[in-house]
Amino acid sequence: MSDSSIPRDSSRSIIRNGVITADDWVHVADEAAIPETEPAIVSMARWQRERDALISRDQPVGIRVPAHLDPAELADDVARLDLIAVDIERFGDGRLFTLARLLRSRLGFEGEMRACGAVHPDQVFYMKRVGFNAFELESPARLQAALRALQAFTVCYQGADDDLPLYRYR
Repeated sequence: MSDSSIPRDSSRSIIRNGVITADDWVHVADEAAIPETEPAIVSMARWQRERDALISRDQPVGIRVPAHLDPAELADDVARLDLIAVDIERFGDGRLFTLARLLRSRLGFEGEMRACGAVHPDQVFYMKRVGFNAFELESPARLQAALRALQAFTVCYQGADDDLPLYRYR
């Protein structure tokens, strides 16, 4: 994929399902008005305060959660959410892998699982394996590197949320 495949507004580009695409979601600050005509990502605190109003919108709604969140806190809400954005505060925090895996496998979340914040290209392959399907990098210039990293390996031995591991083919 060439750099010309990045949409013109690369400041709002993400990787979704293995493709660089324009981000159609808006991150909304707690004190800001929620746009009526666009999908919105709100904080966990705002979701808890305004759940009913957010659910009744005509647009999709997502929440932004910290990587250290106990997934049980979302058990009653996963069916109502179109997107869960996991905010990665620092590169070495591995709790995001557990959170994503549990949201997908135990709670059955089927919407967009987005990694945002301190997302590094060399981690996206492993993030995808536990259930992330979208990546919002702080630096749009790193989108191509992250896209290449998603395709770094063709076969995996360990089981995960993605396709069958190598040992299951026997």
